[in-house]
Amino acid sequence: MGYSGVATFCKDSCRPFQADDSLAGSVDKVSPSDVLGCHGDYSLYERKHLAALDSEGRAVLTLHHVKAADGIKMIALINVYCPRADPEKPERGHFKLDFYRLLELRARALLKNGYHVVILGDLNTS
Repeated sequence: MGYSGVATFCKDSCRPFQADDSLAGSVDKVSPSDVLGCHGDYSLYERKHLAALDSEGRAVLTLHHVKAADGIKMIALINVYCPRADPEKPERGHFKLDFYRLLELRARALLKNGYHVVILGDLNTS
């Protein structure tokens, strides 16, 4: 999809039951079966901006079932390569902050829907 190249590798025993390569989810999906679900309120973003935030291939979301002592748990892994803020391109700083907000919205929506959420990867927090 994008040029940033995020990937999540799993053992067969931990294979996800669903995956998505988008934080915004349904922006470019063709059918409901292509959509992972669990979205926040994206009304702060124009559709075009949501597509731009997802256009660089910076996120892979995978959903997993995990056996625990008290039953099966649902875990959402959000593997990201967050944008860096380039001092010579101020617009990239705004892009980075919008990406972080979108990441938070998606993580909170997954939590609200009963998933344990793990955010991992290169967060580029400098």
